Parts: sequence; structure tokens; C-alpha cells
Amino acid sequence: MLSLALGGILFMMAATFMSSFDKDNYARQGIWKEAEFHIEYSEAAIELNENGMSGMQAQTPITEQMVEDISAIDGVEKVEELKSFGVSFDFPQQDEYDNDDYIYPMNKEETMEIEKYIEEGTADYDKLMSGDYVLVADNTNVQEIYGWQFSVGDTLTLHYYDGSKMTEKEVTVLGLLNNQYTLDTSSLDGWFVMPEEAVKKFVPYESLNAHLLISVDAEKESTVGAALNEMISQRAELSLEAYADRKVAYAQTANTIFGTISGLAIFIMMFSILSMMNTLITNIVTRKQELAMLESIGMSKGQIRKMLLGESLLLVFVAVAVTMTIGTLLGYALTHLLYNGGAFYISFKFPTVFVLAYTVVLIAVPLLITIVSMHSFSKEALVERLRGMEN
Repeated sequence: MLSLALGGILFMMAATFMSSFDKDNYARQGIWKEAEFHIEYSEAAIELNENGMSGMQAQTPITEQMVEDISAIDGVEKVEELKSFGVSFDFPQQDEYDNDDYIYPMNKEETMEIEKYIEEGTADYDKLMSGDYVLVADNTNVQEIYGWQFSVGDTLTLHYYDGSKMTEKEVTVLGLLNNQYTLDTSSLDGWFVMPEEAVKKFVPYESLNAHLLISVDAEKESTVGAALNEMISQRAELSLEAYADRKVAYAQTANTIFGTISGLAIFIMMFSILSMMNTLITNIVTRKQELAMLESIGMSKGQIRKMLLGESLLLVFVAVAVTMTIGTLLGYALTHLLYNGGAFYISFKFPTVFVLAYTVVLIAVPLLITIVSMHSFSKEALVERLRGMEN
């Protein structure tokens, strides 16, 4: 009984995961929530530019004119501009120098709301607007990569291209942002966060655009893609990524995940069924003489069959009840935990189909075992079965 209930609970958790996994939303992670195309500076172009990302933004900006040209393409519904400022930083305290990174420039609304994400330190508006202070996001990732974390009060030296030469700026860590900020800000690049107006004091750039997200009419996606490809072919420093290609790649990954989880669920289900079969068969075989005695005092074969079937079904119903309650609660907890951890493509959905299939199989197995066992007993004379009791 215990192994059957435990197997059912594990099966329920696996089934809940598969039912709650949205393959479309899986491919829509990050910046792809609404976009069908993504334009950005290519990694190769950034590496080849002697001034890095800031050099690209100064010399070959993603301008408002480009945004207007894309918006004018038939089928384009929206062009979203994502900003990011390329820098490198020195952190002598940890013996780190010339590390490439980015500053995420907050718009006015984000700057006013940033206080709610502060885990340590402050987000004093006047200090942030001065350009002498930065906030740090995703400090947990810093720990994983470098083995240390930024702290409030740390002093860093930022290096960037100001439009004519590389220059530097000393800044102080004013506050640390919590993990929720990282989850809520899909367009976050790098670890440093400042108001956009403060960043603009550093450089005379025409634009801080680093990414363009293009949403299109589904019926015109291919024609828009062709037009964008032609446009990007004239800008070697830019790259174009299509959601259609991403969806195919992510579908393959999702299928691999489903295959693994499905195999695990089937294994658990088979283990539970085999355990139940062993229990039921052992129970009936060990009661062979008892059943013969009941038949000898007038109990019909039909009544014995009903009794055995009733006992078996009681076992099944208890197992199903435990599976439905504890299994559902644990399945919900699992999906909730994954969602809060950033897996926004997982949203709890009760695995109705899996549960129905599992329940039908569990009911069918004892029915089949009872019928086969009774048929096997009927081939042996009642006297012989009773005599076996005496022996």
C-alpha cells in the first residue's frame, strides 16, 4: 500500500509538471514575450571594436531613424527599444581589472519605483541622478562567477568611450537589488543599474539603444522577416534573430525535457502497478483454502469474486485518494516554486488526462487479477482445494 501511494504521488508530481509546462511560453522567455524579431549588436562586432560596446553605440548607433524605418514596414505592429550602456570596470578590492559589463539605464518610471527592490543600502534619487553612484543587480550571479559579491560602499572605476576617447568614471555602490528585480526585468544587461538621465551625462551619444524588439502581424511575419534581413545585411555590426527559429530550437529542448519526464512518469506508474499486482496476487493465493472453505459452506463464486474485487478496489481508492490529495498539493508546490524561481512558462494546471489514465489502469488491474485468479481456481476441484488446507 505504501509503495503504491508513494508511486502515485511521484507520478502525480511528474504529470503536474508536464501539464503545467507551456511550450509556447517556454520559447517566449526573457525579452521574447511579444516580439517576433530581435535586432542587436553582434558579439563579433563588439569584440572587434577597440572601444567595445560603447564604441559601437557612439560610431554606429541604432538610431530613431532606423526605428522609424522598421515601423514603416508593412506588418510591423510595434518596435520596442531596449537601452544598455557598454562599460568595463576595475575593482581593485577584488583584484579585478578591465572586466566588460553593462549599465542598465532606467527610465524615469523605473527610477521612481526602484526603491521597492532594494535589499541592502538605499536608492536615494538625488545621489543616483548625480552619476556618482550605481545600484547592483543579480549579486548572486556575481558570487557564482567570481566567488565574491559587491557590497554597499564599494568603489569601482568605469571605463567607456565618450565619443572621442576612452575615459573613466569612479562610482560607488549605493544599493543592492534583490532577486525579484532580476526576475521582473527581462531586458536587464549586466550588473550595474543607473537612471538613464545620469548615464547620458557621461556621453553625447545619439542613442543608447542596444536592442530592438519587433512585434508583427502573424500573417505577414515572413515578409517582414525578409525586409528586416535586407535591412540588416547593410549593417554588418548588427544581427537579427527570429522567434520562428528560436521556437524550433526551444521545441526540441522542450521535447527532450518531456521525453525524460514522461519516461520517469511511466517508470513510476509501472512500478506502482507491479507493486499492486504483487500485493493482490499474494493476497488471493495465500487465501486459496479460505476461499474454498467459504465456497463449501454455500458462498457462490460470484459472491467470492465480488468480495475479492471489493477488497482490491478499496485498496485502489485509498491509493487514488492519497495520490489526488498529497500528490496535487506537492505538484502545486513544485510548479509554484519553479514559477517564483523565474520559470514563467510553468503555471499550475491539474493533469486531468494523466489522472484519468492512471485511475482507469489501477481499477482495471485488480479486476483482471481477480477474474484470472478465480478462473484458475475453478480448474481445480473444490475437494482438492479443501484438502490442500488440511495439508
